Amino acid sequence: MTAKELILQQLRKNKDSYLSGSKLSSLLGMTRAAIWKHVTAMRKEGFSIEAKNKAGYKLIAEPRLLDIHLLDKHNIIYLNEADSTNIVAGKLPYNPNDRFRVVAAEKQTHGRGRMGKAWSSQPGCGLWFSILYHPLNMSPTDAIPITLATAAVLAGELRSITGISSIELKWPNDLLIKDKKFGGILTELKGEAEKVSSIIVGIGLNINHQKFEFPADIREIATSLFIESSFCYNRTEMLIALTNSLKSAYADFNENGFSLYRNRWKSFSSTLGKEVIVTQVDGKLQGQAVDITGEGMLILEDLKGNKHNIRQGEVAVLAED
Repeated sequence: MTAKELILQQLRKNKDSYLSGSKLSSLLGMTRAAIWKHVTAMRKEGFSIEAKNKAGYKLIAEPRLLDIHLLDKHNIIYLNEADSTNIVAGKLPYNPNDRFRVVAAEKQTHGRGRMGKAWSSQPGCGLWFSILYHPLNMSPTDAIPITLATAAVLAGELRSITGISSIELKWPNDLLIKDKKFGGILTELKGEAEKVSSIIVGIGLNINHQKFEFPADIREIATSLFIESSFCYNRTEMLIALTNSLKSAYADFNENGFSLYRNRWKSFSSTLGKEVIVTQVDGKLQGQAVDITGEGMLILEDLKGNKHNIRQGEVAVLAED
């Protein structure tokens, strides 16, 4: 056993009382400084360990970690920590016998959202995972709406699992509950001009966060499934259920395209029918979001009645009078 595991073992044995540093030192043959160093590291991993002067250490709570062994049975690659699961997935060697692979991390140090935004992904709270998919004979144009197809599958599955009927989708990649974001998708394509060799779909979902666990700057605009339902979910079971559904959906998407998922996405949309402002690299466009194309582009009718097909941008829904 490692030093941290030995300390944890003793803290668990004495979970109803404090265990002094001198006692731990004697039991484990470590210096008190070494014990403090390991306790500090364990706190960074999500363990809540209280240190009280003249009393010692007490284990308050353990991180709500994913079940490594169960994930392994379902061929999900698990990492305790990663810079970004998209980066890790992108480095996996090609396996012709497994065109759908999943990488999940308990914590990301450089989680990313769209347009270079950081994504907070601390351990024990959410699901941070990426799918590496190798399609057969798919062009970049055909592959682009896989983001919306993924969102539609996630929304349907999560509504079913949680019973939260207010889960909605904001074009192009946000999952919302009552206009607050709890999930996002980041898709990257690799290949030639005419053919995609691999698709990496990164997914971040806020599952068991309490409000105080969000960074202060997003606390009022973010939410989690726990906040909305007051129920603590088994993240391992949820991850397995979601990835199983996505594996089936990606095979269908590869064979039949976006047509089926287009209507599903529209049924969950919080964007269509609303007055919006779309911020793009070259400026802003205001109008009504009226539909999405078969390629996943947002159709916006501007204030003069002209229609625009928007491939990418940041959407803000205007408040209704």
